[in-house]
Amino acid sequence: MKRAAVVAMVALAPACSKSGDPSAVGSATATTASVAPATSASTAPSVEPAVAVSATPTAYMSISERFASEAEKRPTGVPRVEDVMAALEKQGVRLREIKQHLGSPFQAAYCMGLQTGDDVHMSICEYRSEKAAIDGRQTSLDALKMVPARQIARNGGTTLTIRVGNPSPANEALVKTILKAFEGVKPTGRLAPPSPVTH
Repeated sequence: MKRAAVVAMVALAPACSKSGDPSAVGSATATTASVAPATSASTAPSVEPAVAVSATPTAYMSISERFASEAEKRPTGVPRVEDVMAALEKQGVRLREIKQHLGSPFQAAYCMGLQTGDDVHMSICEYRSEKAAIDGRQTSLDALKMVPARQIARNGGTTLTIRVGNPSPANEALVKTILKAFEGVKPTGRLAPPSPVTH
């Protein structure tokens, strides 16, 4: 077993050495991956992995590999990020700063962060089941309960987090529009069947 561990560490050494490159520090410590902003419902971005999906265990993945892995393994049967953005744009919500962020900290399979209005921040997350979305939503609420003007809506296996940095009547009306549009998004495909329970 010790010899296998040593071999594994040697195999990972080249990847670790790359992180020493100053140009790689920013991407290695970042929690978001930039995506070109969508300008209309018809051009809502379909996020592609930045790098090939790695077979390396998640604990050993770089940030970019984690982004790619989550983008590759998105669930079906839930309202998709692209469909939510398209629904928002259809209601006149102008989106900007569209960036993928890691979903795993809140048990999500795939997440996208974005902004709109006057300091209104959003995060759309896809989960593998409605139960996972319910649990992930609660985890997020509990972890960030001290953050003001923050709420999380759920539509099936997808959640929408909204945080208003500058409360105002205009932003209040904007949030209502966003929530209504989100509630109307339909899921795509079917959720994967649950894994069989073994005893």
